[in-house]
Amino acid sequence: MTTDAKQVSRKPIEKNQSSSNLSQLKLFGRIGGFGGLVLFVLLTLFSQLKDFKPFFQKMTGNQSYHLLFTFLTLVFAICVLGLVCWVYVGLKKGSLTGTRASLIALLGALVLGGALWSTAHAMPVEPPPAKDKPIQNPTPTPTPAKQTFKRLIGKDFGFAVGGCEGHGQGFSATAPGDLDRSQGGSGGVPGFDLEITGNNGHGVRNVSASGNTISFEAFADGPGTVQGGSFGIPRVCVGGQGANVNVNVYAHVKE
Repeated sequence: MTTDAKQVSRKPIEKNQSSSNLSQLKLFGRIGGFGGLVLFVLLTLFSQLKDFKPFFQKMTGNQSYHLLFTFLTLVFAICVLGLVCWVYVGLKKGSLTGTRASLIALLGALVLGGALWSTAHAMPVEPPPAKDKPIQNPTPTPTPAKQTFKRLIGKDFGFAVGGCEGHGQGFSATAPGDLDRSQGGSGGVPGFDLEITGNNGHGVRNVSASGNTISFEAFADGPGTVQGGSFGIPRVCVGGQGANVNVNVYAHVKE
């Protein structure tokens, strides 16, 4: 179809629309008078919003909201002005029924407009999330660096012996968590400390470690000289003294 044909086909449509609008205007004016004309203007303006749909699609939510709110405010102001004129005309004509109806319509319009105004300001509009904005993962919180603490993992590993006696006994203790092997070392194993107390001959030997477990042998030797004990002569400890040993085990743990 050529451009001239399109223009010819559009003219009857536009003419029909104008004729329809004119007939509707006459109908509203005949039934409602000046108030009907105001209502016709309101409905006509609302019907034109569909022509701006492509324009609204290019706007953000806040922009569309403010534009529509401004449009509705202006339309409401025009309607109120029309109702005021209707009331004025009714008073001039001395028509009690028409004046009463116009006053009721004006009061209803003002109440409705005030309610819509307060509701609009009580409902904030939040902009929709941007479609093209990349999703950002939250920044991970850095794990605080661990500190090394000296913890008691075993205590009172020991015993006592008499004079001219010697005894050894094995013990073990396990450290919880992460062992810091750069600390300690008393007793021969890094990461552990052995606190040894006692009197006379005492100490630890055969110290070893497997993972977080330390093993050792505590010993105590009571000094003295043994005499007798053969050919029927009773065994006697000359100058004998008792001995004891006590061991506390510490571990250097990262927490």
